Amino acid sequence: MTDSSTVAYCPVSVYRAEWTEEQDSILARRKSLLPDMDGEHVFDANSHHYLAAINDEPAGYLCVDADGHISLAASSQAHANDIADALLRYAVLDGPRRGVSQLSAPAAHPWKDSLLKLNFSTSNSPHDKILTLFLPPDRSFIASGSELVRLDQVDTFQQFAVQLAKQARFSVVIFSEDLEAWLYDNENFAEAIMELVQKSRNSSVRFLVRDTKALLERGHRLLRVSHRASDKIQIRKLPTMLSERYPSYLIADDNGLLFRQDPQVIHGIGYTDYRARVKPLLEEFKLLWARSTTDADLRQHTI
Repeated sequence: MTDSSTVAYCPVSVYRAEWTEEQDSILARRKSLLPDMDGEHVFDANSHHYLAAINDEPAGYLCVDADGHISLAASSQAHANDIADALLRYAVLDGPRRGVSQLSAPAAHPWKDSLLKLNFSTSNSPHDKILTLFLPPDRSFIASGSELVRLDQVDTFQQFAVQLAKQARFSVVIFSEDLEAWLYDNENFAEAIMELVQKSRNSSVRFLVRDTKALLERGHRLLRVSHRASDKIQIRKLPTMLSERYPSYLIADDNGLLFRQDPQVIHGIGYTDYRARVKPLLEEFKLLWARSTTDADLRQHTI
């Protein structure tokens, strides 16, 4: 047990296990509660793992991935509700310290009652229903930071994206399904991006998308500016074999953030300064960028 902040929710005690130091314990606990989950999985190293016990006996397990999605959860039959409540309460308290800005779970999650007691709310998407709880920044974890900005209208999204692009000193990165036209295909944002790359010879802009079809079929202002400044603005595509769902985000430098957990929903949050939340997203972006490819059709396409 490496985390000294074990918390008791009588009769349950919970602590956060560090994957790098307690991998074997986490895997053993998970297998005892989820027999089908045998061995290590690709998301484990970047996830947050929480273990519950009753009278020092293993009682529950909760896994929250790097984006705050509750991917795995299990408890023993005895005191099942108490175990679920305790694990979720601990995750809610611990999330901000780990740079997690929200927690989410399927609306049909077996622990739905416990989630609702913690004020998770239902958001509808075209594909499924998700329970979401937005978490405030943890001021003890970051030296400086801004207040959370809730975004749920097209114009507020556009204004905030432009604000972040204008505040950037050296870089902007965007991870998106297809550089959503409703958000990024407007003159104000395109001009802000061009101003950024003209500020310094070391400035850079990187757009990582899953699908380039829409860009090619209807055109896009960001495709146009990438042609005008091809040495500083790059658009790359994720490999088709990567089927995992990722949130969409814009990051300015190493602190500004526009974040949408569900790419299909016009609902998200933003910060002008939140380094603790941005850092893991930038690390994820770098890993995905390294696996991405340049679409030759985008380079040849003229507008």
